[in-house]
Amino acid sequence: MQQVLIRWLFGLLLFGLTAAAVAQDSPAASEPAIDPDSGAALQIVLVTISPGEIYWQRFGHNAVLVLNTVRGQARLYNFGTFDFEQENFLLNFMRGRMLYRLSEGSLDQELAMYAREGRGVTFSSLDLSPDQRYAVAEMLAENALPENAEYRYDYFVDNCSTRVRDVIDRVLSGSAQEQLRARSEGSTYRQLAVRNAEGVPWMSIGMDIGLGRHADRPLNFWEQSFIPGEFERFAGELKNPETQRPLVMEQAVLIPAKRGRQPFDWIGMAWSDCVVGPLVGCVVRRQHAIDRFTSQHCQCTGHHDPDRQCPDRRGTDPADDGHGAQHGGRKRESAVVCADRGVAGAGPVAFAPAGFRRRPDLGLARLVVGHIGTVDQAGFGGTGQQHLACIVVALARGAVVSRRAADGLTALMITPEALSTQIKGWAKALGFQDCGISRSALDEDETHLLSWLNDGCHGEMEYMARHGTVRTRPAELHPGTVSVVSVRMDYHNPASAPIDDVLADPERAFVSRYALGRDYHKLMRNRLQKLATQIESVWGAFGYRAFVDSAPVLEKALARNAGLGWIGKHSNLIHERHGSWFFLGELYTDLPLPADEAHVRNHCGTCTRCIDVCPTKAIVAPYRVDARRCISYLTIELHGAIPEEFREAIGNRIYGCDDCQWVCPWNKFADATTEPDFQIRHGLDQARLVDLFAWTESEFNQRMEGSAIRRIGHERWLRNIAVALGNAPSSGQVLDALASRADHPSELVREHVRWALARHSVGRV
Repeated sequence: MQQVLIRWLFGLLLFGLTAAAVAQDSPAASEPAIDPDSGAALQIVLVTISPGEIYWQRFGHNAVLVLNTVRGQARLYNFGTFDFEQENFLLNFMRGRMLYRLSEGSLDQELAMYAREGRGVTFSSLDLSPDQRYAVAEMLAENALPENAEYRYDYFVDNCSTRVRDVIDRVLSGSAQEQLRARSEGSTYRQLAVRNAEGVPWMSIGMDIGLGRHADRPLNFWEQSFIPGEFERFAGELKNPETQRPLVMEQAVLIPAKRGRQPFDWIGMAWSDCVVGPLVGCVVRRQHAIDRFTSQHCQCTGHHDPDRQCPDRRGTDPADDGHGAQHGGRKRESAVVCADRGVAGAGPVAFAPAGFRRRPDLGLARLVVGHIGTVDQAGFGGTGQQHLACIVVALARGAVVSRRAADGLTALMITPEALSTQIKGWAKALGFQDCGISRSALDEDETHLLSWLNDGCHGEMEYMARHGTVRTRPAELHPGTVSVVSVRMDYHNPASAPIDDVLADPERAFVSRYALGRDYHKLMRNRLQKLATQIESVWGAFGYRAFVDSAPVLEKALARNAGLGWIGKHSNLIHERHGSWFFLGELYTDLPLPADEAHVRNHCGTCTRCIDVCPTKAIVAPYRVDARRCISYLTIELHGAIPEEFREAIGNRIYGCDDCQWVCPWNKFADATTEPDFQIRHGLDQARLVDLFAWTESEFNQRMEGSAIRRIGHERWLRNIAVALGNAPSSGQVLDALASRADHPSELVREHVRWALARHSVGRV
């Protein structure tokens, strides 16, 4: 009779939901019928089951019901299935180290079971768009496949409720997380865990003892959603950004709960609870301490080191006494490998691997999760509450596992290879002309750099010596870096005045072609940030940092290793089809991306045009530039007086020098920029020296706003132009201009003006 009643209640609810779905999504009767395989035919229901009497039922349960209102099908997806035959079941349950799986169950059987147990069941029908419904259904179906279904359970950060939460967050494009993280009512992991364990004294005592002090920090609603009933409550307050309506459009109590909350009974507590509870708590606490100390298979070493604490082995696990390490502006956790833990299966719902090693000789292929960035325990590309995990994931032979994401209507299995392809597509869509990926090793380049520094070729750029090997060891600059994404952005503007014409006219100022438009640093860095955001949208949170000429980065070597070109004899990167008129930027990441083939072939051959044309002979040998002689260094990096031995050779170059690139034969293939910000500003491609020299400091700052030139300041701007005026033909305008700055407050400017006037007074020109 009870089962008949349940079936009748469910049938009544299903009829109501179907009617609502048809009213909302169906076309008029005269229009074509709904495609039964489309999202319009689906309805998604959050199913919440109240806590039960048995210890493994104490937190309650969440599941997802997918209704096909056209086919009349109901599929219940349950992330809470486990096997009692697991070794040390009770102990592992208390330690939160169970192996769970996602299963597709029979709705009527599940409801009948919950009714027998006296557990309440609530249906919350979700107001999702057809595309969102389809995405949920596809994700769940893929993850329920046997090879994908298993995952490592954790009470607080990876359970049936957090996984359901993250499925919903994924289809809401992260909006659920954004809304829930902004709110808190001060509850803690300890309070919620102990409260839900009430009625099972040994469990309540064990959790209270076993949880570290990290369990006492206040939680936001997103973190608090590890309790199924809490997430059901919070879901009712969410809004769907796509529909701009409340997420829950209808809620019904299908089966009322017969069991209420039971207060802790100290008097009725058995003596065994007094013994078992503390013992379990000590085991839990001790086990977490052992896990933190012995799990040392970090990717940075590649072997087990029992005497060393893994530097990143502190996360947000409530049983961890650590506070988490800040890394790259975001919370940083690690996944490490434990050789002595055995193999625990996990599918795409685990998290993204840092790389994998196949061993065909074993019955299983082992996916080794290395020292990666912030990991997504939900596995759907979200950035939910995370914790430190120590696992070796076993796969069916030949299987590949990675993070998945819902993109449009399709749930994607994002492998590192597929992600690499997407990154390159996104980069080009963002305005980068090329993109490549390399590993972070730069051993040979380090030898070259140290030799260059030892010879003093860096001049006054002390920061280069100070940073030392940080430049050649990306992981020292951004810990955890595994792969580097290098990008190229062209700046060549054919509309600018021809270089040879400007250099041949000593009354005009030559400005390096890269500085004719707006500053590239901020523009490219913003684009790289957008690229990182797109990566996060499908991969989930990861460790990264963007660089554009702003940190100790050996950008040309990294770009060469990423296949973007070879390093020429002038030390610039050259591509045989695109020349060298381009900027480079980098995204340091902890992603396990496959490296592109390095550009190992050098096409310079016997050509020495760049060496021969250099006005100050700064290219002292092929592939070696002495910055102390380079005009770009002298006019941009050097803060003091320009050595007199180079002033005449500088000519009319007031900011940088492009001679070595100008004569390079490969630049006949250079691509014209399509970037509006790189268009010429203030006529700087052929401005008159006397006009630029007349700018006041406020005029300089105003006109150079947003330009790379502004960073040298007005003082050095005048210094450089004074040298160029000293090399210009004598004329009344030139002499008057120099005389106007003879009493300038800066001795640096006055000294260069005196030199220039002396050049004219001896009748050189």
